[in-house]
Amino acid sequence: MLSMRLRLLSFTAICLGLLPGDARAHKVTAVSAVARIDTQGRTYQLEMAMGVEPSETVVQNEQLPPETAARNFAEQSIQVYFDDQIAKPGIEVTTVQPDKEAPPEMQRLSVITTLSGSLPPEAEHFMIRVAETTEISVVLLVIKDGKEARRLEVMLPGEFSRPQSLRPVIEGSPFDAAPASAPAPPVKAAGTEPPRSAGGTESGTPDRFLIRGLGFLQTSGWLVLCFGLCFLLANDSGRTLLGQAGIFLLGLLATFFWTTHSGGSDYPASLSPLARRLAPAGLLWLSVEVLFHPGMTRWRLPLIFGFSLMVGLVLGDSFRLLPSPPPHHLAFLGGILLGFLVFLAAGFFLARPWRHRPWFHSRFVTPLCLALAGFAIYHLALGA
Repeated sequence: MLSMRLRLLSFTAICLGLLPGDARAHKVTAVSAVARIDTQGRTYQLEMAMGVEPSETVVQNEQLPPETAARNFAEQSIQVYFDDQIAKPGIEVTTVQPDKEAPPEMQRLSVITTLSGSLPPEAEHFMIRVAETTEISVVLLVIKDGKEARRLEVMLPGEFSRPQSLRPVIEGSPFDAAPASAPAPPVKAAGTEPPRSAGGTESGTPDRFLIRGLGFLQTSGWLVLCFGLCFLLANDSGRTLLGQAGIFLLGLLATFFWTTHSGGSDYPASLSPLARRLAPAGLLWLSVEVLFHPGMTRWRLPLIFGFSLMVGLVLGDSFRLLPSPPPHHLAFLGGILLGFLVFLAAGFFLARPWRHRPWFHSRFVTPLCLALAGFAIYHLALGA
């Protein structure tokens, strides 16, 4: 009974300690962005007009001026992606004073923050991502080679923009061209070769995408690894571990092929905001259940499969960036599966000598389950 109370108190303390608070001075409240892509000059520029509101305390406003608040927002909440790699653009901040002729209640301080850089030679797609830690959405207009897109994009926290092809377009609108994920049409003229992409032949080889899958699991696959850690903490035999991991990977496979073969439909992407709330909820449920019921339960496998579908939808934004040839899809997925299985095997054999010791559950399983539960609650609070 005493150990149960200690677990509940520790769990409550972690939950309360991880709930985010808002103690900022100047705060970015609105963002309108224009992305300019120059495929000929191989440069890009993301210009963001940020509405910044001060707090009621003058001291806090002086400690964090609007320029610093805008720069912090750009560095922490806006990510520029080329394929599945995060870029590090240069940042310039300019303050625009409010119109003095406007009524006081209509005056707003605006800060123009510009991210710029060069297009990587091997890049095929350009994307913007809004981090989950922000509380506002971003309106984006893309201008490619001097021509505007037909519609704006609204990105909610945690969402990606539509991938933009970095291939130069000779005639017509760059947004009328076939999607970048579509294969190039065959060249019928004799003695000619099909045009190569900006990435060359090396960037499109399956082994490169196998390595990308491994790197993706290390940088953006935290949900997959956290579920895998729960599987390790809940099992004392390799058979039950493989059973839970197999059901989880089956759900990832289903959403992977659904996302990459959706035929341009927006339906998988429309479920991403819901999945970003349900996937951490599944991690919270599994970590708490492992804490109090480490043995297998009847409902665990069906719930693991359901939540694995949510995890796959969360990862779907990265899946949609892959080129269309099937070897690229399979190689990227193979990298994720290989890294996940190596993680499970290493954890299982490392913990095997101590798993049946009387102190293993109290010293290892309990604190790790509490940490995973607190981590899940933190992401649930960010997505609320």
